[in-house]
Amino acid sequence: MWCVVYTHAQKESFAQSHLEQQGFKTYLPCFQQKKRLNNQSTSIKVLFPRYLFVQIDPSQIWRPILSTRGVQTLLMTSKLKPQTLPNSFIDSLKAIENENGLIEIQLPNKLRPGTSIRINQGGFEGQVGKIITMDTNERIKILINILGTQTEITTSEDKIEAI
Repeated sequence: MWCVVYTHAQKESFAQSHLEQQGFKTYLPCFQQKKRLNNQSTSIKVLFPRYLFVQIDPSQIWRPILSTRGVQTLLMTSKLKPQTLPNSFIDSLKAIENENGLIEIQLPNKLRPGTSIRINQGGFEGQVGKIITMDTNERIKILINILGTQTEITTSEDKIEAI
């Protein structure tokens, strides 16, 4: 039976590793996100942030999961037993994986001219502005307010986030 583990923030792989060291079979579905227009740069992200799946044999003692490093809790029923998932759910996720074990999806790009953004890296970190233009080389022109003056700066997509 498959059960759901709720992990500490951004500790899915850490918890997975420690569960596997204890002999539990785990599954952490990840996807490959293609970025921007040229689709050449990608990043690997967890499909369900803070969740991973663990397979527990009915005769197996499952309580050690609760004290595993990286694990916050195990989703439980009202009778304090691990909440189970049908095997078909896990099978359907595995069926859409590519040869690298990643689920290939492309999320819609939220960044367009006119989008309000916040700069999250570099010398202008924390500044808020609007996208003016975007080019195919992943360079973005942004209009920000510095000391009461509207100023154009150029940056890359990985240094900003839509707000």
